[in-house]
Amino acid sequence: MAGEAPTAVIAESGSPIAEKLGNVGVENTDPPILALKQAIAAQGNSNYKTIGATIPKGSRTATGVGNSFTKDLTAYFTAGFTQASAVALVNFKDLEPGGDGSGNPNPIPSEPTYSNCNVVQGVLQGGSGVTRFDTVCYGSNTGAGPPWTNQIVADRSIDVCDLSGTTAIAVLPFGGTLTRGWNDSDLRYLYNDSTLCPSDYDSTNLRCNRKVGSTFGILTMNSVTVDQRQCSYARYSSGAYQNTTFPQAAYNVCCRVTPPS
Repeated sequence: MAGEAPTAVIAESGSPIAEKLGNVGVENTDPPILALKQAIAAQGNSNYKTIGATIPKGSRTATGVGNSFTKDLTAYFTAGFTQASAVALVNFKDLEPGGDGSGNPNPIPSEPTYSNCNVVQGVLQGGSGVTRFDTVCYGSNTGAGPPWTNQIVADRSIDVCDLSGTTAIAVLPFGGTLTRGWNDSDLRYLYNDSTLCPSDYDSTNLRCNRKVGSTFGILTMNSVTVDQRQCSYARYSSGAYQNTTFPQAAYNVCCRVTPPS
């Protein structure tokens, strides 16, 4: 639209040279190269107010730092990447805060000062699923109050146990991001015992159809893990699959905010 900043994807060009990869201890194979690019994307998140992601070899879908989102980029690239690449996503309205809603770019204001910033877990209000932050941040999240005030400063709260795959990335005004990922490495199939899951048994692969074990939500700020919570526990009991969930209050970032002088 006229007056809007263009949406853009900034990607690396070329492929890593095998000799240079060896110098930094990275094998010239796809998995370690992808891990290297994930580290580059995380560093970009930490240093700049951009949304960092990686695109695996052969793909045109970007995955955010900490598995916080996926984004189909077929409209920007004509073919899959020949090697994993780190990318920066600019002006994607569904991933980062937008402008002032008028279609015109905002003037750059004087910046407030952010200090004593901490990731805080709110208070879950009964069975409503609503999280309140006023008591944990000890101040207003609207900016009202004395010359400085403690404020919730991220653009949205993040439920570390919402494993639905929805976007969970909060852009921080002082640089970087707060993101949610998850760790399901503890999940496993039960094999060779149909009595455990008689109504849910895969006779071809000789295993129960669904995995059992624990799923953990992971919260990171600027790519550093700041908290991890058990979100669910799955098991078979008396032949029936059961998945117990553990709701958690959402998280956000609370800072002492000093307005510009």
